[in-house]
Amino acid sequence: IMYYRDGVSEGQFAEILTIELNAIQSAIASTSPGAKVAVTFIVVQKRHHARFFPIKGTETEGKNSNLPPGTVVDKHITAPNQFQFFLISHQAVQGVAKPTKYCVLYDDINCDPDELQAVTYALCHMFARCNRSVSYPAPTYYAHLAAY
Repeated sequence: IMYYRDGVSEGQFAEILTIELNAIQSAIASTSPGAKVAVTFIVVQKRHHARFFPIKGTETEGKNSNLPPGTVVDKHITAPNQFQFFLISHQAVQGVAKPTKYCVLYDDINCDPDELQAVTYALCHMFARCNRSVSYPAPTYYAHLAAY
């Protein structure tokens, strides 16, 4: 199970991880006793101040010369003690493309970072209400719609 969770600040990571991971594991245990189901818990964050700009000679997109969709930053500006990455998954209509920050809080699957980033980018193309890629994974958008 790959679980994308939005609406969590860094100060809530431990609390959300404990509560929601226990709930997922309890649900698995009650529906399939004895089953070993691997879980990866990923927090999706849009409220940050990171912006990325191309360096001279780098490929750009659109009239604003943004970095192309699919650009991943997973070194140098991420936390050294946690698996984090930034992904620009959409083309900005106006201004600078705002990357989405992903924090992997728990990973039973032991995902390869490149594969997890590729799956995350692919999920940004699955939102049925838009014929382009969106800024964060479709399951997160659908969760917003369900909550509304």
